[in-house]
Amino acid sequence: MDAPEFNEPREVQCLISACWLMRKSVVDDVGNLDEVFNPAQYEDFDLCYRARERGWRVLYEPRAEMYHYESVTTAGSQSVNYKYVTIKNGLEFKKRWRRMFEAEVGPEDTECVWAKRETRPFELTGVPEVEEVEE
Repeated sequence: MDAPEFNEPREVQCLISACWLMRKSVVDDVGNLDEVFNPAQYEDFDLCYRARERGWRVLYEPRAEMYHYESVTTAGSQSVNYKYVTIKNGLEFKKRWRRMFEAEVGPEDTECVWAKRETRPFELTGVPEVEEVEE
């Protein structure tokens, strides 16, 4: 993205777990992903909020790039109603962390709507080369 707001490292409320890098000491301190959010949805946000509550910072690094195809890992789980799980886990997340995010300057609920995207299976062939970032 060329938008300036996406090209500067900064502290954020939370990040999705598609691409995380963290110290082991963070997990040792706050624990693993909470099984309450199993099989998916909001477990990553919850971990970020637990880390922040314990004094850790959540940082966005724009030089890190990756490809993330939505729902590829869960597409084969036909027995899971993901719309239901997303709503259920979203309500749990809001109940658990409302005291923190209501005091923050974050996006309104209406701005946090998932866009419907075509999902594609991951294939090594045809994936564009990724440029290496020089330090």
